[in-house]
Amino acid sequence: MPSTLTRRRIRAGLAHLIEHGFPWWAAGDDDLAARFRARARRAGLERWPAALRPLAVLAMAALWPAASLREAWRWTRWADGAALGTMPRRRILIGAWGAALRHSVHPSEYLAYRLWESRGVHRWALGDELAAFNHALISAEALRLADDKAAFARFCTEVGLPAPRTLAIFRDGAAIEPFAAGGPPATDLVVKPCRGASAEGVEGWFHRDGAYHAPPAEPPADGIRRLDAEGLARRIARLSHRPGGVMVQEMLRPHPALAVLAGAGVPTLRLVTGAGPDGPPVLLDAFFQAPREGCFVSQGYGFAPLALDSGRVQADTPGQRRPLYAGFALRPEFVGVAVPDWPACVALVNQAHAAFPRPVPFLGWDVALTDRGPVLVETNVAVSFYLTQAARLVPAFEGPLARIVERWLAWSA
Repeated sequence: MPSTLTRRRIRAGLAHLIEHGFPWWAAGDDDLAARFRARARRAGLERWPAALRPLAVLAMAALWPAASLREAWRWTRWADGAALGTMPRRRILIGAWGAALRHSVHPSEYLAYRLWESRGVHRWALGDELAAFNHALISAEALRLADDKAAFARFCTEVGLPAPRTLAIFRDGAAIEPFAAGGPPATDLVVKPCRGASAEGVEGWFHRDGAYHAPPAEPPADGIRRLDAEGLARRIARLSHRPGGVMVQEMLRPHPALAVLAGAGVPTLRLVTGAGPDGPPVLLDAFFQAPREGCFVSQGYGFAPLALDSGRVQADTPGQRRPLYAGFALRPEFVGVAVPDWPACVALVNQAHAAFPRPVPFLGWDVALTDRGPVLVETNVAVSFYLTQAARLVPAFEGPLARIVERWLAWSA
């Protein structure tokens, strides 16, 4: 039976064939966008084994027309009619399918960015193109640090960056780095896979009355809610058979100013930094996330875009007239929130980006807002501007992203 990681890669590969457009980029009137998209699509195909690449090209070319029509129908049907205004759904569907066939735009992005009102598709960061472009250029050592959370935590310690304290690492049922006292300490803990994404497989355990309790709204998939120390140790050993093993870290505490938004966990920021081949990192994107009630993981439960200069929630983003319901809700309790320690947060991710092994064009950082200041939780190379483009309705390539991409295109020519 394939491992979870292998199954994830198989699913991602199939999704790339079915849902990511044609294997080529139709030239437009924007030279930078055409060169970037051609390079990004080539990079996406290069991740397939050379022997399978021709089959991947044929499959993408053959499957995309039908797949995009299905997706156009599905997303148009889900769209909020009030947000569409006077535009008939039939015209939206035809427009979404046409953009998919001409420019490989996924219909969900056509609706999320209201591209029927846009100046065209060339300045938008679409799909996983930026992630593929980044993956093709970034150093192997930087990829390893982003992929392995235990290696990332060690890296942070070595270069003096704040990160959650790692208490133990287990792999294949054995302790690679055992607990200092021989077993789980009597404190709140986070158990998470050393490899993985989107908080998949992460578990929180709160120490109360001599036992460990799962968050009330976020118990493990098997429904276990309470364990003693021996039971938790056995569970960690069993979970460690997943690819890469698991690590146990201290549970962070929220910043006092955000405790009311913290649920059972800690609010986080997703900050994206970018740097040219020989320039300093700059902040490109920022949004704020907080756990829903009874949970400790903040990812996936609503977000709020931040003003890059001040770190304040932008309560009047144009995307509030969104045509799609899912994923773009600006939670009322976020409105007007000013992120504490904002200058320190920006300085931290810029410092961390600069410390990473080069070349490293783009990194997406998860930063916890804690009672001891900003703390780096992890970093990602699969960079996306989807959420904030949908919220602000401003193409990412109308900012400094374009200048950085242009420098990398020249560097890699």
